[in-house]
Amino acid sequence: MKDPQDVLLRNFAAFDAKDAQGVIDTYTEDCILIDVAAPEPTYGSAFLHEHMANLSNAFPDMHVEDARWLTGENLIAAEFVLVGTHLGEFLGYPPSGNVIRWVTCSFFDLTDDNEKIWKETYYYDLASVTAQLQPRDD
Repeated sequence: MKDPQDVLLRNFAAFDAKDAQGVIDTYTEDCILIDVAAPEPTYGSAFLHEHMANLSNAFPDMHVEDARWLTGENLIAAEFVLVGTHLGEFLGYPPSGNVIRWVTCSFFDLTDDNEKIWKETYYYDLASVTAQLQPRDD
């Protein structure tokens, strides 16, 4: 059985490399994604592909910073910051040019062999994210 953190390291490395397929490959095909700010969970790699494309278009330089995590049996609890420049439409907001710091915490449930993520539940302050998407009065 693999070390649980290996899948998270692969996920973050692929995210930082703008390798959408690499990120998707760290999840099961039928994964469950629970965004606590959304009314319903989303499912599967097709949603992940769309989500990665949306993030890439809105924040072409987005990357992970300040990551730290704890691992348990088939579980990772991670806190990290997604940082990127808002250069494309996102959540209905036009590009602002602002550098966004999206602080998040995710719980990753892993397959029995720790090879893939079968469920991710992510928590963040939506009001903080949307405030950063607003144009600045410089």
